[in-house]
Amino acid sequence: MIFEKNKLYEVYTDYNEESFFVSYIIFSSEELVIIEKIDRNGEYDGISVLRTDSIMKINSCTGYLKKYKDSKYVDKSDILTFTKDNTFHNIWEKIKKSNLLISLYTLDETNTFATVEKTSLENDCVILELSVYSEDQSDFDGFCQINVENIQEFSFDTKYLRFISNQLLR
Repeated sequence: MIFEKNKLYEVYTDYNEESFFVSYIIFSSEELVIIEKIDRNGEYDGISVLRTDSIMKINSCTGYLKKYKDSKYVDKSDILTFTKDNTFHNIWEKIKKSNLLISLYTLDETNTFATVEKTSLENDCVILELSVYSEDQSDFDGFCQINVENIQEFSFDTKYLRFISNQLLR
């Protein structure tokens, strides 16, 4: 897939068929698509990394997107730099080094807020050890290990995640 820089898209996923992300597509490969999300107010709302095989369709130049025409692409390369060598697997080491609070959406439709503590390779599978945080109380809620194959999408630097991060620092 080839996408134009500074062009808005509607990105539909198979796990969220009734809605879509209004976004700029920052990076795409056979394995993943990285988007910069725009909220309903037309403002930057974080970055999401999606598995390419979970994307049902991508629309551009729609009537709906016209109302976002004044939304500007925000270069967030200061958070993570994405290159053609990125894969869904190797990007986790960058997330860990950045100590970012992330939101994970898994195949079993669970949403988890966490930071990556450790990455390991077991039988050709990348396993993450996560520090998990509760959404409602914004505090530490234990550790979790997860195979990255079970992750549909993850997001970081969203307004909500920045809010939770600020709560954790109090």
